Amino acid sequence: MKERSNISQEILYQMPRLFVLKVIHSFWFIPSLLAGASVLTSILLQSADRWLELEPSGSLSWLFTSSADGARSLLSTIAGSIITVTGVLLSAIIVVMTLASQQYGPRLVQNFINDRVGQIVIGCFVGCFVYSVLTLKSIQSGEIIFLPHLSILGALLYSLLCIALLIFFVQHLASSIQVQSIMRRVSLNLNAEIDHLFPEALGHEPSDDVSQSKTDSKKAAVSTEIKAHRSGYLQSIDYDQLMNLSKVNEFVIHLKAMPGEFLIHQATIAELETKAAVEEPQETLKGCFIIGTYPTCDQDVLFPIRQLSEIAIRALSPGINDPHTAIEAIDYLASSLAQLINRDWPSQYRYDSDQALRITTRSPSFETILRQAYQQIHHYGLRDVTIVTRLLEVLATIAAQNTTATERIAVIRSFAHEICEKSSSTIEAQSDITAIKKTYHSCFPNN
Repeated sequence: MKERSNISQEILYQMPRLFVLKVIHSFWFIPSLLAGASVLTSILLQSADRWLELEPSGSLSWLFTSSADGARSLLSTIAGSIITVTGVLLSAIIVVMTLASQQYGPRLVQNFINDRVGQIVIGCFVGCFVYSVLTLKSIQSGEIIFLPHLSILGALLYSLLCIALLIFFVQHLASSIQVQSIMRRVSLNLNAEIDHLFPEALGHEPSDDVSQSKTDSKKAAVSTEIKAHRSGYLQSIDYDQLMNLSKVNEFVIHLKAMPGEFLIHQATIAELETKAAVEEPQETLKGCFIIGTYPTCDQDVLFPIRQLSEIAIRALSPGINDPHTAIEAIDYLASSLAQLINRDWPSQYRYDSDQALRITTRSPSFETILRQAYQQIHHYGLRDVTIVTRLLEVLATIAAQNTTATERIAVIRSFAHEICEKSSSTIEAQSDITAIKKTYHSCFPNN
């Protein structure tokens, strides 16, 4: 009973934790924090003004206002100007996201929503407006006169900071909309995900005994399917929580879905194998699977690859016809795949501290990742000799990064041969066919 109670507490902990994660990654989280900090700052400075009772005098008197009407006019001007510029900034962000969606693909819009620079700038403007309004409200005239000199000076300095941030944000926005900047950010996300999901260098000796894993999994007597509680993309899996639950209940979880896959309602996410029946496994385990409206790069190495691939595909469309952008996307993908070919695939078997099998996982193969990166690009650039030759060149570059990975090199060679044959049989110009075959035999002389 005590173990059951602990599990219930862990599951109750899951629900607010998932809500907190969604809040932290939302666009309005940082602006809300900065607005709250501005409210707190306003309260503290007004308290300091009431306690110090400053009177402007001496050489620094020009920093302070001498009348309540002048203070109200200054703060009203600051608040009105700031909220107007805030609306303009939000409109500019929406325009940029619209252009990015149309030009580079809708899957890249989330990158602009998650842009911390934009969130901080918007938060500072909102905070300045809130601070100015609260300071304006505190001014008193008539029989009791109260001019919060420190607070008014703070509003003035806050507005100057916002002007500096406005100039910086315009430059940042102009830079972030450039396709090279977008591809670099996506590439950095991809490289970070490769480091997270494939941390070990190729040649690392696995500690898990595969044969023993298969033997252990056959000891289970009862099998139960874990169903998706809603339709959507599997965004991430809490492996640590699954490990804790499986150890306490002494069961084995066979994951049937990977992060990034779309699940329909009541689709099988995992299969639970136990020695005895487990009550309400759906309610117990559903908090470990985060299902959302759209895919993310968390635990999904294929998502940033799709983003880069989509940029290249759109660049090759007849309406845009920009092969140079497609080549840049191919190069960024090659940079990441060159790292991946040197990484060891993690074992699909996960053990607890007692070396008992608890979880079996799924992950995409090297061939799946390679084809996800380049197959569609080749399909839409099938007749473009510059695209085809560049694909062959980067495949050779990737293969050269690790000459001992024979299976992966064989996959690359097979894919390169497929690219050469398909393009050669489709292109009509003999000179282009000759150029493709020359590049192919130069890059893969022994094929």
